[in-house]
Amino acid sequence: MKTNLKRILAVSIIAVFVLAGCNKHDDNTPKPQTLNLTPTMNIKVNGINYVPTSVVSKITITKQGGKSLDIIANFNNDQQIVLSVANNPNQNSSDNGIAVKKYDTDFSGPNTICTEISGTTYCDYALGVYLLSNKSFYSNNVIKNTGVVDITSVDEKYKVVSGKFSFKVTDKSKSIVFDLDGDFANQPYTINK
Repeated sequence: MKTNLKRILAVSIIAVFVLAGCNKHDDNTPKPQTLNLTPTMNIKVNGINYVPTSVVSKITITKQGGKSLDIIANFNNDQQIVLSVANNPNQNSSDNGIAVKKYDTDFSGPNTICTEISGTTYCDYALGVYLLSNKSFYSNNVIKNTGVVDITSVDEKYKVVSGKFSFKVTDKSKSIVFDLDGDFANQPYTINK
């Protein structure tokens, strides 16, 4: 019995030393990487910088299988910018994101991709809207606009989107023109089906 008690005591002492040794941090062990998902957005209107006070982003899936991404940013109390891009149904890799590509604000732009489905042509596009007080200015009102919204990355797991934009907007009379450009990173989005 004394032999068994000595064995149990010896095993217990060894276990204490082994477990105590496990608490030491080995500096050669790689540390886990963290993902920085801090959302940012920078907007320039005619060269003047603005930082939004709020940004909301959502992806909507259409009945035909296409998708649109809308990013709505409020800034400077009475201003809002809306960036909208849409895929045609054949460009979608999954239900959780949108195609990474450049979207033209002009249907005849060099990045536009169109697909015909059952006799109907669907094209991807971008639309920029600038709201100033009670007035609206649109990118599609500019003749031969070469503006673009460039979606540079989409993380479907974390549901964040990054990109940049540059286009002109005007009112219906085309008497006032604003230059809009900027970038956004890690903007979270929701999905509406």
